[in-house]
Amino acid sequence: MYSIGKLAVMAGVTRRTLHFYDRIGLLPAGRDPNNGYRRYSGADALRLQQIMLYRELDVPVAEIKDLLDAPNHSTLQALERHRERLLADHDRLGRLLRTVETTLESIQRGTPMTSPSLFDGFSPEKQEAYAQEAAERWDADLVKASNQRWNNLSEQERQAILDEGNAIYRDMADLIECAVTDAAVQAVVQRWHQHLQHFYQPSRDMLRGLADLCVNDGRFTDNIDRFGAGLAEFMNEAIHCYCDRLEAADD
Repeated sequence: MYSIGKLAVMAGVTRRTLHFYDRIGLLPAGRDPNNGYRRYSGADALRLQQIMLYRELDVPVAEIKDLLDAPNHSTLQALERHRERLLADHDRLGRLLRTVETTLESIQRGTPMTSPSLFDGFSPEKQEAYAQEAAERWDADLVKASNQRWNNLSEQERQAILDEGNAIYRDMADLIECAVTDAAVQAVVQRWHQHLQHFYQPSRDMLRGLADLCVNDGRFTDNIDRFGAGLAEFMNEAIHCYCDRLEAADD
């Protein structure tokens, strides 16, 4: 049996992550009958490994639960599928690495690269898919207007906005041990809300949608967690709390 602290260290995740997985039923914890502390079995550790593998493959948390709890779920078959995906990613990352190495060598030698060589290893289909996903997830006209607004900014203006966003995430990471209801945490969420208005005017539903993307989309999770482990989940909870307060103020 593992304590929550031991499992967190062993898996390289935060205790907040395990609390979150327990709360949503993705990785329910057992309880020590003597003191009520969370306890995890070897089977729980294996399930956590499966969860982490699915997260590495950008599978949303809600879908992972459905996959693992499906009556016909097979750990062996799931691992075989993971291996196939990882081998494919290995090949893709190998191509990207070769592109970076070639570019570095070209810069160091002062020899120009042909334009197509600069983009070897990048998938045009994936870039187009991201753009299409944004248009489908949000209003297409809103996405178009946001892109136009960004493209009309100067390089200095863009960098200032990016620096502002990074500062917000760093400040939030400094507060990760606080309750999401803490006034300081909510003040940072308000800054984040205002920061979004550089791009578009988000509705309350969009704010909640962005909160859910923090934990349901691996790309968002990885980007936010660069500033601190578990920050994406903390942001998810803090943003929903912020929206709850806005709605309560309207009543």
